[in-house]
Amino acid sequence: RRIIQKKNPLKGDRGHLHHLLLDRGWKPQKVAIFYWGATMICGVFGLISAEKQSVQTALTFMGLAAFFIVALNLRSLIRKPQSPEAE
Repeated sequence: RRIIQKKNPLKGDRGHLHHLLLDRGWKPQKVAIFYWGATMICGVFGLISAEKQSVQTALTFMGLAAFFIVALNLRSLIRKPQSPEAE
């Protein structure tokens, strides 16, 4: 993402999911609970699908998670206010 935006990939920014959620008004406790819940769901999902179609199931789940993260990033880029320098 940073390379596409022609930014240094080694410098930090606020594009990570927890920053996006905080910028949307989530409290840090809610973000932590979200991450814990997502981890729990992934763990249970992994245990349940350990025997049948685990590769297909894992790829589907990772695709959905990636879509969610990309959608949040695109939404934050679209809603980002223009700086006066850009005009």
